[in-house]
Amino acid sequence: MTQADTTDSPGPGSHPGPGPADTPTPTRERSWRHDGAIAGAGFAVEAVLFGVLYTFGVVLDPIRDDLGASRSVVALMPAISAFLLFFVGPFTGWLADRFGTHRTVAAGGVILAAGLALASVAPSLWLVVLAYGVLGGLAASLAYVPVVAHIAALPSRRAPALVGIVVAGVGIGTAVASPLMEWSVRTNGWRATYRGYAVLALVVLGLGSLVFGRQPRHGGPVARSMLATLRPVAASAGFTRLYLALLLVCPAIYVGLIFLPGYITDEGLSASRAAFAASLLGIFSAAGRVLLSALGRRLGSGVLFRLSLGFLAASLGLWLVAGGSYPALLVYAALAGTGYGGTIGLAPTVAAQRFGPTGLGSILGGLYTSLGAAALLTGPAAGAVIDRWGYRPAFVAIGLMAVVATVLVPSAAPAAAPSVPVAPTAVGTARPTTR
Repeated sequence: MTQADTTDSPGPGSHPGPGPADTPTPTRERSWRHDGAIAGAGFAVEAVLFGVLYTFGVVLDPIRDDLGASRSVVALMPAISAFLLFFVGPFTGWLADRFGTHRTVAAGGVILAAGLALASVAPSLWLVVLAYGVLGGLAASLAYVPVVAHIAALPSRRAPALVGIVVAGVGIGTAVASPLMEWSVRTNGWRATYRGYAVLALVVLGLGSLVFGRQPRHGGPVARSMLATLRPVAASAGFTRLYLALLLVCPAIYVGLIFLPGYITDEGLSASRAAFAASLLGIFSAAGRVLLSALGRRLGSGVLFRLSLGFLAASLGLWLVAGGSYPALLVYAALAGTGYGGTIGLAPTVAAQRFGPTGLGSILGGLYTSLGAAALLTGPAAGAVIDRWGYRPAFVAIGLMAVVATVLVPSAAPAAAPSVPVAPTAVGTARPTTR
């Protein structure tokens, strides 16, 4: 997108006829104090949330030893939480659109704390699966999609950079929490660790909800059901192309996260080198989320989003020819990490600029179901191909999908799309915003 696409206007359309909703409201650039406060709150919420959800490997063996379960059964916990995070997103996004981000974040904090506290006293594995997997996944969906949509819809030219800061909390929170959780589990046990983290989650997400309550969502609440909000936008060509682009490019993200360490050791390199390459991918992912999102204000978020998808496609080509060259594999990790970070960091801003702020939680939640579908399918499908024919066919297929995704990214100009109704205001009933 061009720089003109990142203006502070609430949406690309206008209102026909007279009325309060039709009068343009002059916008002032928000202060750094306001933007810093809400970005800091969002960063803290995501860091604490994913600091427990994405460090499950630290407690997997202690839970298995304590409750006498198989590794595959215990692994149901993060699988269920990841599934709910993405597939409940349209509903939790609509809840935030309708009732406010501060309420969904507060609810997420209460549910996450309750889930961890219940897991810490659970006498059986299935109760732990319910407490951590189901309640943890619901808490993540209540806090992740609403927060990202809230930040992306801010009437600020800094919104792309702020989104990058918030989503970087996922990676940084995981990196910081992992060694701390390992120390706490080793010192105090997994049950006491979860009880302590429950208190931390309740406090941080509670404080975060207060910050979001002081800065209401831009665009106003939606007036109708989730389906009524999402259906007209989902029927547009722009939404379909963006959804398919994310669905096709996400396997290029997950294949590196899942298979890079095993590939490196299969090539005869050490496990420590494999771990470093995986860490490098994560580092460049966090950096890409912040830097590319910040550059979106100057260069256009749509342009950089397409470039990020291109990085992922190119990274698969590099991996295809790298063989056992460790320096080449490190370059792959850096390139794939940058593309990964840019894709995740810029997608909310691209959606906000194309569809406007009203109903953005529902819209973004709908788009994110593509990530959930890709997460469910990539591991088993790519693993089956690798087991039968080796890595090369998998790289070729996933790389070609990423190329198609790059082409599918919709143009910067918003397509003519149906309207999303908004709730009545104090002055009168707001008319639909043309998208």
